[in-house]
Amino acid sequence: MTIAVIGSIFMEYTYNIPRIPLASEVLTAKSMLSREGGRGQNQAVTMAKLEGDIKMIGMVGEDEGGEICLNSMKRYGIDTSGVFIKGGVRTGEKIIYIDDNSETNSVVYPGATRSITVEDLPKIYELLEGVDAVLLQFELPFEVILPILKHCHEQNIQTFVNPAPASQDFDASYLKYVDYLIPNEIELFFTVHNEIKTHKIEEACKKIDELGCHNIIVTLGQEGSIYYNGEEFTKIPAEEVAGKDGKCVGDSFVGTFVIGITTGMETIEAIKYATKAAAITLSNKGGYSALPYKKDIEK
Repeated sequence: MTIAVIGSIFMEYTYNIPRIPLASEVLTAKSMLSREGGRGQNQAVTMAKLEGDIKMIGMVGEDEGGEICLNSMKRYGIDTSGVFIKGGVRTGEKIIYIDDNSETNSVVYPGATRSITVEDLPKIYELLEGVDAVLLQFELPFEVILPILKHCHEQNIQTFVNPAPASQDFDASYLKYVDYLIPNEIELFFTVHNEIKTHKIEEACKKIDELGCHNIIVTLGQEGSIYYNGEEFTKIPAEEVAGKDGKCVGDSFVGTFVIGITTGMETIEAIKYATKAAAITLSNKGGYSALPYKKDIEK
């Protein structure tokens, strides 16, 4: 089964600093780390390490960052034929600042990721021929995301949506084209902010079900996750681990869940599988090396 990830491809630059600087203040970083990132690429690598047949669709700039990202995905066996290379724009970048108290601030420059337009849709549809499932996030323009969801529905391509980062610009009427929605608590409420007045997870999930998406998995960090199938709510606890590196944990959960569903697992089983993968990722350190292989989860 072939899974296409349509999403962001970034370079990430992490600076360890004593504290978050004040306005106009200049601080010297203690260390700096650069590595590939972006939700789309993170989730694609997660699934590739779990032996998924993965195709990446996105855009990078004609620069060193884009080349690094492409080579990284190829090393994991990801099909990058759907990654457009655009001149005159930089590959997306994320700048992360971590202080001595582990407080984090980030700045994102979408770059080439936001350069995908409706003019690219015919080529994207062509790339989706023969694909069985699609995973999307909210880092691409909605003018591109929404028609892709409708196209996938019409072509009987299974759709998974991780609505991150949280956005109030999503047209909730398109939820009827989503088979599985995987938000965190904040993203859940943003997705239906025009449809509900209170911040109750149960109410938001029921509204999403009314709008046509009947499988909602809400991730709650250390509290685990909640699954709603249109009839009942099921709480799945998190696994207790000593965290080392929080990066990629959410993407590890999402990608592993998609692998679980597309390989025939029941939804609760796939959530437990993803929960274990996220715990392994959290207990490890070091970007993509923290993401587990299939054998690591099935020990």
